[in-house]
Amino acid sequence: MEKWVVIFALVLIIGAVFLVAAFEGKPQPNAEAEQKIIEALKMGEGVESYTYKFKERYNNFETEYEIIKSGEDLLIKLKSPLSEQQAYFLQNKTIFCINFKGNSACSQVDNITEMEDYMQKLKTLAISDEKIEREVEDFRIMKKYIEFKGVEERPECTQINYTIDFRNISFGDAARFKIGARSPKIFNWTQCISEDGRALYKSMEYETYTGAKTQYEYELLSFKEGGRIEEPQNVSAGAVGLLKDERKLIAKIRGCYSKKGEKRADCIRDSAIMEREPLLCELAEGKRDECYVGLVPLMKEEELCRKIEDSAFKDDCYIEMAGATKDENFCNNVEDESKKEYCREVAQQEEDKPKIDPEELLRRVENA
Repeated sequence: MEKWVVIFALVLIIGAVFLVAAFEGKPQPNAEAEQKIIEALKMGEGVESYTYKFKERYNNFETEYEIIKSGEDLLIKLKSPLSEQQAYFLQNKTIFCINFKGNSACSQVDNITEMEDYMQKLKTLAISDEKIEREVEDFRIMKKYIEFKGVEERPECTQINYTIDFRNISFGDAARFKIGARSPKIFNWTQCISEDGRALYKSMEYETYTGAKTQYEYELLSFKEGGRIEEPQNVSAGAVGLLKDERKLIAKIRGCYSKKGEKRADCIRDSAIMEREPLLCELAEGKRDECYVGLVPLMKEEELCRKIEDSAFKDDCYIEMAGATKDENFCNNVEDESKKEYCREVAQQEEDKPKIDPEELLRRVENA
């Protein structure tokens, strides 16, 4: 009996040796994927001057960035559906510029407390050796929570699909990655990494504790060594106030993103109409064109109709313009012949006059 036990043990050892020999020199799929992700995290390592362009999209909100580093100087540019901004981190001063709703300003923001957090957030977008080292270390710690779903070779990149599951995260790691009781726990990732080790595309999906789905996407536009920064000359006051106005507008639609599907689009559309803000219509997904039509009676601007893509909604928009301005000429832009006569009727209708004088109505409300 002991003889057979020894023989069986030898067979297991020999089998293990053969398995090791068979895989020796051939990286395992997970190890290869991990190495590619780490390599992508190291893009820009040791580079003192660079120009880096990329896009990020959270749900339907897209922002394009250009980051220029020249020695100790840094410039962060961003363009979103709501504004264009530039943050200059120069050796002897910090300047913030913004264009919002047609108003522009550049201001020096050193020692302005209310700008510190926002400027620091922008600064973290830049590539640095310290940031790379921290992100690589974070990924190595995070590996124990990762399950790789597949690696696919594509013409332009290696596509890596994986899930990060924090449901059984340790207390120490939860503190490191800021995972709280109500934080999302499961993140589904896809990365497309080129042969030269650059993440060309990344996407991530997760659900909030309320069940709302959130999607993040990243697209690399370009990365090259070298960059030039020119300090703006038209520095004055006003940039901080414009940023506050933009942040207030974003706050009004932030709650919309906690809603699902069509309800989110409805919420953004309604916010755009309530605020009389056409910029928000671009975020209203399937209700985009409907949003512009809803603004026309309030704003009476033909430019809104030109933005509409669907021909039926465009016709409705010009009908609304004709009715709001009492100008029959807008009906010439209606393509559907069956709607033109109705458009002319709307343009010729007299505006309904209130049956009660507004001041009398106000007095009644105050005395009620």
